[in-house]
Amino acid sequence: MIDGSIWSLGGITMSALESKGILLISIVADVLRLEKEGRISREDLEEELCPDALKVLDTGVSPVSWYNPLVYRDLARILMRLEGKGSRDMEYLRKRGERAGQRLLESGVYQQLDYLKRQVGSREKPESRESFEQSLRLIVSMPAGFMKGGKWAVEQDPDYPDRVQIALTGIDGLPEENAQATCSHIAWRYEREGPNKITYRMDKDISALRFGSADDGD
Repeated sequence: MIDGSIWSLGGITMSALESKGILLISIVADVLRLEKEGRISREDLEEELCPDALKVLDTGVSPVSWYNPLVYRDLARILMRLEGKGSRDMEYLRKRGERAGQRLLESGVYQQLDYLKRQVGSREKPESRESFEQSLRLIVSMPAGFMKGGKWAVEQDPDYPDRVQIALTGIDGLPEENAQATCSHIAWRYEREGPNKITYRMDKDISALRFGSADDGD
């Protein structure tokens, strides 16, 4: 259960930088598949992965346990190199993150995403600021629940009066691979302003947002 403090617009603060195991399940499975297919050897894995990542491959992942973020980073670099366009193919990771979010939404496991799915699917009129911020607090609660450490906050965009932004701070040491996997292509721009801050900025005004009905197929 995610603590109720995540609903505060002021932000969500947690202590150590760690990632929840549920974020590792698919990426571990894919790396093990590559090893089984002979596309990467155990020797190469031992050379490229940190000890924690090797342990996860050998013992499996607990969805509710916390892991060093370097585990995701090292596994992601292997997948980017062998299935993407190279070890810095961040677009590959963004697409993985979008697919993972969609799987969580379809699973119905997380009530926040299930509620958001129903709310978004029912709207045909432009989004009001109040309902948008309510939905945004739900969205922010998900990555906040998957990452131990850092502070998430929903803020007014200083450059646009009809936009808000999501700021993630206190993340010094968070690998770029982990950060990029949280990106969404829907109305947001990702900006890493330094080692300790990421900002997700809207690329359109709230009043311009419009969602089709659940039967539109969009």
